[in-house]
Amino acid sequence: MMKTAYFDEKVAAEYERWYETGFGRRADLSEKKLIEEFLQALPRGRLLEIGCGTGHFTRWFRELGFEAVGVDFSTPMLDIATRLSPEMTYLCADAHRLPFKDNSFELTAAITALEFVADPTTFIAEMIRVSSGAILLAVLNRWSLLSFSTRVKASLRRGSTYRGIRFFSARQLKRMIAEVAKQRGTFVEMSYGLTLYPSLLPVLSPHQPLGAFIVMLAKAGKQ
Repeated sequence: MMKTAYFDEKVAAEYERWYETGFGRRADLSEKKLIEEFLQALPRGRLLEIGCGTGHFTRWFRELGFEAVGVDFSTPMLDIATRLSPEMTYLCADAHRLPFKDNSFELTAAITALEFVADPTTFIAEMIRVSSGAILLAVLNRWSLLSFSTRVKASLRRGSTYRGIRFFSARQLKRMIAEVAKQRGTFVEMSYGLTLYPSLLPVLSPHQPLGAFIVMLAKAGKQ
């Protein structure tokens, strides 16, 4: 089960407004730039975004040429997604039990969603199950200064959306994907990248472990 705050209408509205702030716009550009680097070599086809929230990235995936569908467990988030893009398909569903047949999509994606779920391993297993081509995971790096700051602020603020959530490192993501892939005999080719958000310690290289945002792509293949 996701955190209760995630189902609050006020939280859903604040989530979408964050992308209109100065820092939100800069972070969004950095995240999309890195994600797009991994998408360039992939064919455009059916894409499922799991944990789509207000549809911010789902709409962007469509702009890139994908036939994008969004899934989330929060009705307030999906209400905003539907209002902002009524022509698109959004479904309310549990990411641990997706209502799709195996290999229904060419690509499954989850952008800062894994941090909030009850069972990350099952979440990844479902991403793999319904994809015939690749999975793309993007998370906040547990070793970044931004994640450390977020954890400290969340611990001091009652009811924070980020209180008690998980943060992952690139090594953890690779290990989880590899373990699930081994059981299914697929998804063995993995690559990842990190980026720093603009204005956050620009003297650090975005390729260091302190990068705030991790994108990992796992392509389908047989072991």
